[in-house]
Amino acid sequence: KFTEKFDNNPLMFLSTEETARMSDLARERFSYVERMLKKKQEGNEDITIIIKLGLETIDEEGNLDSTNLEHIWFEAISMEGDSFKAVLTQEPYHIPDLHEGDEGTYSINYVSNWMIYTEESVITPETVYMLDL
Repeated sequence: KFTEKFDNNPLMFLSTEETARMSDLARERFSYVERMLKKKQEGNEDITIIIKLGLETIDEEGNLDSTNLEHIWFEAISMEGDSFKAVLTQEPYHIPDLHEGDEGTYSINYVSNWMIYTEESVITPETVYMLDL
């Protein structure tokens, strides 16, 4: 019953402090994402990597709002230098020109969270030490 409440792409709100903590940790440990994405590209392992980005929104007047970010999930495709290519996995609420399935290249500076799905487990910035075991 709990998961039924999360159907249809619900909004979740976290405090500004928690969002900042999660974002800092995700960026600090992003080298693990790079490492696992390289393994995926080499075809060595069955890995899915999703990355949450905090992107600027458009306000009610149609202006860019860089203070209210929308945090949305993308599936990582490849590293592109200091950036990465990814495809959007959900429809944004407040970014009208971005749609589910859109592909783009993004800076690591926008990363606010990530998850690495392997055959054995799900790895997050908080549990990334498991990759070093």
